[in-house]
Amino acid sequence: MDSSIKIITSDLINELHSVAKESSRLRTHYDLRTSEDDTSQRILNVVEPGTQFTIHRNETSCETQICIHGCYDAVFYHEDETKTGEERFTEYLRIEVCPAKGKFGMQVPIGEWHKLEIKEPSALCIIKDGKYVK
Repeated sequence: MDSSIKIITSDLINELHSVAKESSRLRTHYDLRTSEDDTSQRILNVVEPGTQFTIHRNETSCETQICIHGCYDAVFYHEDETKTGEERFTEYLRIEVCPAKGKFGMQVPIGEWHKLEIKEPSALCIIKDGKYVK
């Protein structure tokens, strides 16, 4: 088999969940790119409840999220530039992503402020333009 072929298996996801549980951030990722020269982001994120995502936006790319298993809410915000810190954001939309309920993923448009709130151990594939920077 070609060594650049990456197969996502239950064993791989279980192993990543073990790593995520031991991580102070309660998450880990698995790079799906086949080369450091690949300028896209294709990442398998494995996350545990309690992990904290900051409110953020992608200014140059949309973001595709595909949930392999688990359940999370994608939370969207309006920004009030007259305020500072977390107070400048107001939630306006919450979308549950949960394959068990037939909700497999979503496309986040460019520039949308958002974060994830993890409801149960989850594995999701995140795809967007631009080289991944740790």
